[in-house]
Amino acid sequence: MIFKLSMILIAGALIPSFALTQASDQSWVATSNSYTKLLMDIEMKHHPESGSSEGLAEYDNKISQPTFEDEDQERHEEEAVVAKLKAALSEEKRPEVIQDSTSCCAAPILTSALRTTVVRTQFLF
Repeated sequence: MIFKLSMILIAGALIPSFALTQASDQSWVATSNSYTKLLMDIEMKHHPESGSSEGLAEYDNKISQPTFEDEDQERHEEEAVVAKLKAALSEEKRPEVIQDSTSCCAAPILTSALRTTVVRTQFLF
């Protein structure tokens, strides 16, 4: 009986700390989402039809401006975001953010895709 009571007390003590750990462990998601949002903001600014097709109503009444000036501005914005993401990831300590940043939808792969886009755009013009 003392064993059962001690196990209940230990479990009772661990559950709140586990709940706090679970809540604090999710803070990395906001950081990862903020990195992705930087890129999505550029995409939606220069290609609002993409946002509209994703169901984002605020882009329904907007259209892109397919001019060389707009493409050049987009490229410069992408280059700035690539630099910002590389700097942020070099200082990142949380393994979850680093892991997520190497997955299909975050910084290294996104920055690589952006660099490819930038190079391809420069080649075309």
